[in-house]
Amino acid sequence: MKRHYKKKAFELGKDEIRKVVSVTAPDGSSTVVGVLHRIDQTLVSELPEGEYDLRRARVTGGSVTLTVGPWRAQVSAFSSVVVEFEDEAVEAVVLVGELVE
Repeated sequence: MKRHYKKKAFELGKDEIRKVVSVTAPDGSSTVVGVLHRIDQTLVSELPEGEYDLRRARVTGGSVTLTVGPWRAQVSAFSSVVVEFEDEAVEAVVLVGELVE
């Protein structure tokens, strides 16, 4: 069964490579669908006042260059991306035992 989840373009990572994605511009003007092959990010981030831990930086802008199928496009870091994935089959194990009285 195919399922999906949503992310912003700047949140994409190696887990999304080789998955089918649908990328929509923030204004909804265009959408590209295909297999994601590469992600290149140029992000603008800000740290809250008095904070020095870069992991707490907040993305405030920038762009992400995505290679989706045969297309290569630079999109806003805040473009909406729908990532499709297959549900893994869960193996069901039924134990048959004997009734003990």
